[in-house]
Amino acid sequence: MTFLRPGLILILMLSTALTAHAAEPADSTIKNALADIARFEQQAQGLTPARAANAKRILRLLEVSHERLQSSSHQSDPSWQEADQRFTALKTQLQQLTEPGSAAPSAAAVASAPAP
Repeated sequence: MTFLRPGLILILMLSTALTAHAAEPADSTIKNALADIARFEQQAQGLTPARAANAKRILRLLEVSHERLQSSSHQSDPSWQEADQRFTALKTQLQQLTEPGSAAPSAAAVASAPAP
């Protein structure tokens, strides 16, 4: 029974290492993008339409970071998809702050509008 214990410990250590590695971003581009997103999300907390200039600045920087993410060759990796979704969500949130009254008209509103 004692000869199984070291083997079991080794298996547990390897499975923990593999699990930790699987949660890591696929490449440094994704890792850096996730760090950028976290920083931008923190900066965007509590922004109001009165602080639209800050939101616009974050949007410009966010776009540059998102372009770098698009250059990753691991776009099918879950870490890339998570980063892309977070970029999109933050971009939408910031755009709503900078243009609160200019939401895109719905398809029903466009269809019911009189022809010119």
